[in-house]
Amino acid sequence: MVTPSQPRLIPPLENGDRLTRYEFERRYATMPQNKKAELIEGVVYMAAALRFRSHGEPIRDKLRKSEICQKGNKKMPNCF
Repeated sequence: MVTPSQPRLIPPLENGDRLTRYEFERRYATMPQNKKAELIEGVVYMAAALRFRSHGEPIRDKLRKSEICQKGNKKMPNCF
């Protein structure tokens, strides 16, 4: 039981929550600025957090390989 002197904690938004627009906006206002969420047809959608290291590795590796090929590396005659 919540008494008037106890503040009510606003639960955080979770991916997949089913909320009204009012409840979504109330919870969204308490979120950190770097978090984003959307309410689409009553369902909350949030982007998955990406780790910086794993996020950039595939493109970095492709760019590095491309750079080696453009320089004409003799060890890699058939780059692609």
